[in-house]
Amino acid sequence: LFVVAFCIYLIPRIAINFFYYPDDKIYGPDPWSAESVEFTAKDGTRLHGWFIPSATGPAENAIATIIHAHGNA
Repeated sequence: LFVVAFCIYLIPRIAINFFYYPDDKIYGPDPWSAESVEFTAKDGTRLHGWFIPSATGPAENAIATIIHAHGNA
Protein backbone atom coordinates (compact mmCIF):
# COMPACT_ATOMS: atom_id res chain seq x y z
CA LEU A 1 0.00 0.00 0.00
CA PHE A 2 2.86 2.36 0.81
CA VAL A 3 4.50 1.69 -2.58
CA VAL A 4 1.25 2.43 -4.45
CA ALA A 5 0.71 5.65 -2.50
CA PHE A 6 4.31 6.70 -3.11
CA CYS A 7 3.96 6.07 -6.88
CA ILE A 8 0.73 8.08 -7.01
CA TYR A 9 2.57 10.91 -5.27
CA LEU A 10 5.76 10.68 -7.33
CA ILE A 11 4.51 10.18 -10.92
CA PRO A 12 2.96 13.67 -11.38
CA ARG A 13 6.10 15.30 -9.99
CA ILE A 14 8.29 13.44 -12.48
CA ALA A 15 5.90 13.90 -15.43
CA ILE A 16 5.98 17.71 -15.10
CA ASN A 17 9.61 17.62 -16.31
CA PHE A 18 8.55 16.21 -19.69
CA PHE A 19 6.62 19.36 -20.68
CA TYR A 20 7.96 22.66 -22.00
CA TYR A 21 6.64 25.80 -20.32
CA PRO A 22 7.89 28.93 -22.12
CA ASP A 23 8.66 32.01 -20.07
CA ASP A 24 7.19 35.47 -20.68
CA LYS A 25 10.41 37.04 -21.97
CA ILE A 26 10.43 37.91 -25.66
CA TYR A 27 13.70 36.84 -27.22
CA GLY A 28 14.85 38.64 -30.33
CA PRO A 29 17.44 40.95 -31.77
CA ASP A 30 18.01 44.51 -30.65
CA PRO A 31 15.24 46.48 -32.41
CA TRP A 32 17.77 49.08 -33.59
CA SER A 33 19.94 46.50 -35.38
CA ALA A 34 17.23 44.36 -37.02
CA GLU A 35 15.24 45.11 -40.14
CA SER A 36 11.81 43.54 -40.50
CA VAL A 37 11.53 41.76 -43.85
CA GLU A 38 8.65 40.02 -45.58
CA PHE A 39 8.55 37.78 -48.63
CA THR A 40 5.75 36.14 -50.58
CA ALA A 41 6.42 32.60 -51.78
CA LYS A 42 5.30 31.35 -55.20
CA ASP A 43 2.27 29.68 -53.62
CA GLY A 44 1.20 32.95 -51.96
CA THR A 45 2.43 32.13 -48.45
CA ARG A 46 3.73 35.22 -46.66
CA LEU A 47 7.04 34.77 -44.87
CA HIS A 48 8.11 37.26 -42.22
CA GLY A 49 11.47 37.53 -40.49
CA TRP A 50 14.32 39.74 -39.36
CA PHE A 51 17.40 40.68 -41.33
CA ILE A 52 20.32 41.33 -39.01
CA PRO A 53 23.34 42.66 -40.87
CA SER A 54 26.84 41.83 -39.73
CA ALA A 55 28.27 44.20 -37.13
CA THR A 56 31.54 44.36 -39.10
CA GLY A 57 29.95 45.05 -42.47
CA PRO A 58 29.72 42.85 -45.56
CA ALA A 59 32.46 40.28 -46.03
CA GLU A 60 34.45 40.40 -49.25
CA ASN A 61 34.60 36.62 -49.56
CA ALA A 62 31.31 35.58 -47.93
CA ILE A 63 30.20 32.17 -49.15
CA ALA A 64 27.08 31.44 -47.09
CA THR A 65 23.98 32.82 -45.44
CA ILE A 66 22.61 31.41 -42.20
CA ILE A 67 18.86 30.80 -42.09
CA HIS A 68 17.55 29.85 -38.66
CA ALA A 69 14.02 28.47 -38.49
CA HIS A 70 12.59 27.45 -35.15
CA GLY A 71 9.34 26.56 -33.47
CA ASN A 72 7.90 25.71 -30.11
CA ALA A 73 8.86 22.13 -29.40
